[in-house]
Amino acid sequence: MKSRSVPITRFFPNFITFCGLCLGLTSIRFSLIGRWELAIGAIVIAAIMDGIDGRLARMFESSSNFGAELDSLADMVSFGVAPAFMLYLWELHNIRVFGWGITMVFVVCMAVRLARFNVTATLPGTDGELKKFFYGVPAPAGGILAVLPVILIFASNNCSFVVLFATEHYFLLGYLSVISMLTVSSIPTFSLKNVAVPHYLESALIFLFVTIAVALILKPWLTISVLALCYICSMPLSCFTYSKR
Repeated sequence: MKSRSVPITRFFPNFITFCGLCLGLTSIRFSLIGRWELAIGAIVIAAIMDGIDGRLARMFESSSNFGAELDSLADMVSFGVAPAFMLYLWELHNIRVFGWGITMVFVVCMAVRLARFNVTATLPGTDGELKKFFYGVPAPAGGILAVLPVILIFASNNCSFVVLFATEHYFLLGYLSVISMLTVSSIPTFSLKNVAVPHYLESALIFLFVTIAVALILKPWLTISVLALCYICSMPLSCFTYSKR
């Protein structure tokens, strides 16, 4: 009986997912030694990889239930545990029981968000909606938004006002509570899955991507801050667009 050969390209998406998982674990390690920039950098790169693995799976026609479940488990570590752990070691531990409480709330909400996404993705008639909208903030965006106060400190070169505001205990508790609720909410947010770009806009889109890539290299923290704030500002527009379907 001949064994069936499998193209090596079928393993690329899962390999990218494993890399994202390892980056989440590496972020936790950097948090343990107080290397906050590297900890956040690992989360951001993991988010980029999370956007790549699904597209590779569709490109190589290697999508599978195993890959989907593996992706969710990796997301739980990289965008649930790693950001929460970093924030707790960075500042939330000073609030004692409340700091640990909101840390657990964020991780639990991320778990609920990922579980709900997996279940929703298998329901008939939802595939078309998921290509245009997510329900709630997706895991990678939620993980980056969670650590946005720290990113803003880096982007402002430790501006005293930003540091004072971002490290204010009640602000952190309230902010992380809001992000936690957004991940499990039913608020429609834009999804870039399978977005069709008109031919006449291809050059402009390439220019935009190149500009963002250069900005990330030259001013990474400022660029990430601007992108995160633009994402937050897009939520009212996504709700309006969803209501007009």
